[in-house]
Amino acid sequence: MNLDIVKDVCIASDITCEFKILPWKRAYSLVQKEKHSGIISIAKTSQRTPIFNWVGPLASSETFFYKLKKILS
Repeated sequence: MNLDIVKDVCIASDITCEFKILPWKRAYSLVQKEKHSGIISIAKTSQRTPIFNWVGPLASSETFFYKLKKILS
């Protein structure tokens, strides 16, 4: 969903945007070096807040992890 929103913004702004799917570590490193780059759908954490210029949120959700108390046999 966020990718569609960003694509629409690029079109509406008459900006040519290039999108690449990269491994997380490479994308995270690249976006810190390349002036006109970004990561779509990155979690905003206290460590990342000062590193990036943030736009959005475009959409948000909460993530939860669940596990069984004990393994069923």
